[in-house]
Amino acid sequence: MIRAIDCPCGHQLLAADDETLFLRAKEHVGSCTLNLKPSDQEIRGMIKEKGFGLNDRARAVVRLYFEELWNSGRVALIDELFTSDYVNHDPMHPEVPPGPAGARQIVSLYRDAFPDSNFRIDDTICEGDRVVTRWTVSGTHKGTLHGIAPTGKRVTVTGITVFRLANGKIAEAWANWDNLGLMTRLGAVPALTR
Repeated sequence: MIRAIDCPCGHQLLAADDETLFLRAKEHVGSCTLNLKPSDQEIRGMIKEKGFGLNDRARAVVRLYFEELWNSGRVALIDELFTSDYVNHDPMHPEVPPGPAGARQIVSLYRDAFPDSNFRIDDTICEGDRVVTRWTVSGTHKGTLHGIAPTGKRVTVTGITVFRLANGKIAEAWANWDNLGLMTRLGAVPALTR
């Protein structure tokens, strides 16, 4: 189960277990803009007492998906983040198998093509078992993508993903993103003229 704790400065710290969360919180307070100085015991108490509602847990899982899986490339988290029967509803990839294997395939495809990719979460809305995230991703095309040789171009793309969670994991995802814009910027599709 993904664990999270909110700092008064506005940062949310995430981890897969309490000990890792403690280490992240301890590191964060050293650079916190509010100049907080809680003791180790106080940090552990905050982690222990922090209760999360369904929306908080769902938001934390999705944040971990973007920040740790995509931005940091921690593919080992895939089994923790996705259900065994996860379904990806991205029309760009209808052939992707279900479950963590499908997630691994998509992450590898794009992280190999854009190894410096960085997602920014622009908006998040939680309702029931759904989390909707509007995002912006930037990266440099350094690897082959759908047969397109590396161009070295830096590109930025926007999109929206709707996640359905089950038992604290991502069970389904529907992604709509500017794949035509990406292909145009990479030169695979001619730019439209007026």
